[in-house]
Amino acid sequence: MKSIRNSTLATMAGLVLLASVPQPAFAAQSVETDEGPITESSEYTEALEDLKLNVDISSGESGFASTTLSDGTVLSLAVEPVAGPPSNARISASARALTGWYKVSGTNALAYMEYYVRLAPVSPGSLYTRIAEVNQNSLVINAWAGTSFTGGTIIIRRANETATQKAWVQGRAVFTYAGGALTLTGGVQALVWDGVIRASLW
Repeated sequence: MKSIRNSTLATMAGLVLLASVPQPAFAAQSVETDEGPITESSEYTEALEDLKLNVDISSGESGFASTTLSDGTVLSLAVEPVAGPPSNARISASARALTGWYKVSGTNALAYMEYYVRLAPVSPGSLYTRIAEVNQNSLVINAWAGTSFTGGTIIIRRANETATQKAWVQGRAVFTYAGGALTLTGGVQALVWDGVIRASLW
């Protein structure tokens, strides 16, 4: 499978999640095949670590970020309000808690994931935001180029934002790449803190 070797395999890493701490999950992956070892490129690793999307939704913004590797592989992230009640309405002039539904999405060229999450104040008039709800029916996962997946779900890792901690949600699935040569759990995650949604691939 020469088309899946070396740096191309690295593009598979974009949808990988960690269960405890938000950070890239592909520190050093290597898989033995009939054609020899397949490893991810340092270019991909650096791109994964650098690709972050910070969207100031308290100011009514949506956002998109992408990076293109030297082989043409595109990694991307997007956050946007979902049609319905005002998604970025503040509770009061002095509050910064966020409300409304948002779509979070991302792709690593071999797989795509999107889902909806609802934000609300931790309590009436609170300065802090909580992840009030996720819509499991909104989870969309597409896989291409010999990639498959099982077990898609959305998990609220930390519901409430505090002065020192971000609210945290993860979309996740088990992805199988390179015709079965590599299986990893991953997806798209979002952190909410100080009026900003911070999305990343993991």
